[in-house]
Amino acid sequence: MKGFDWRAAGSGWLPDLGGVGLALPGALVDSPCGAQYALAIDAAGDEELVALEPAPLGAPLGRLFVYGTLMSGESRHPWLAGAVGTPARAPGQLIDMGEFPGLVPGPGEVAGELYHIDLALLEKLDQVEDFRGYGVAGSLYRRIIVTVDGAPAWTYRLIAPPAGAPAIASGDWRRRG
Repeated sequence: MKGFDWRAAGSGWLPDLGGVGLALPGALVDSPCGAQYALAIDAAGDEELVALEPAPLGAPLGRLFVYGTLMSGESRHPWLAGAVGTPARAPGQLIDMGEFPGLVPGPGEVAGELYHIDLALLEKLDQVEDFRGYGVAGSLYRRIIVTVDGAPAWTYRLIAPPAGAPAIASGDWRRRG
């Protein structure tokens, strides 16, 4: 299904199929930048557009929202060396995993930084963030698309938060204490 426009829907972006309506869960769609996506509903009942293969990074997906150890001044920020981040917010909640946070669906907003990156860096960050690919078992995070400052951006969502992991009420990793 080609030739659709991206449309803001809930906490993310969905393909508008030009009068047919939004894609149904499980429907496959092709993005304007050539990647294929499926609309999925996760365990929390949230809809999300999931890439089925690494996407070429053209508009609108050359953006990455980070909210934890990849932010400037944090332990994994050197992976983004040379990239310039700007303060940003995305929908969801943060869970404190000890040495790092995890983004999960929920009410509220998460503070972070928005970066413009290329495909090569995104592929490296998939490894850093323990995202092994869509449909591949063993990943800690899944790369998803969220709305950041009114436009879609990649981020990493924690797949299975451990029972009892505390929420970071402020939504800000740097203000977790």
